Amino acid sequence: MEKTIPCENVGPHHYAKTKKRSVIKIIFAFLDSYPIAGAEFMSRTK
Repeated sequence: MEKTIPCENVGPHHYAKTKKRSVIKIIFAFLDSYPIAGAEFMSRTK
């Protein structure tokens, strides 16, 4: 995990974090709708 300084919570760093989180949500939604492709993707990332 990356270390974050509390004062950096507001600004581009925080924006990048929230954007990354939304991208992860989209990926998981994609995996849920395509179980077979999702299983293959998960096995590749491990």
